[in-house]
Amino acid sequence: MMSWAPEVQVKGEGEGDRWHRNSLRFATEKEAADSARDLYSRWTLTTAHRATESKEDPVNYKRLDGRDVPL
Repeated sequence: MMSWAPEVQVKGEGEGDRWHRNSLRFATEKEAADSARDLYSRWTLTTAHRATESKEDPVNYKRLDGRDVPL
């Protein structure tokens, strides 16, 4: 089962910039990218955001009216 994961990049100390993801998985790349952009706007140490494909995780969230909603 394929899904999409939102990720944000955080400036690291000693290890360089690292990408982080949470447990949210979306059906579309657009939903995951929108979720990542939302998270990016709220975290102060993020430097970038993206959506990445996940081949193992099932879809468990959707975007509705600009919010992440559990299924």
